[in-house]
Amino acid sequence: MFKESGRSESQKSNEKMFVGGLRDTTTEDDVREAFQEYGNIKNIELIKDKATNKTRGFCFVTFDDYDPVDKCVCKL
Repeated sequence: MFKESGRSESQKSNEKMFVGGLRDTTTEDDVREAFQEYGNIKNIELIKDKATNKTRGFCFVTFDDYDPVDKCVCKL
């Protein structure tokens, strides 16, 4: 449960952030536009339904640093 740093997984800083509550029409560009002000985005994983190819209502945004994720969490 505890890593060598003495911090549990729940206290570990992350570069990857879960984003939920998306419309099924949300595009990668929409997500990028909403979050690029917080930092440099490395990757956006927009999860889609295999049958309909529509967004399932959530995605993962990966930044190049943990600081943008912390900023987003504090603001939202």
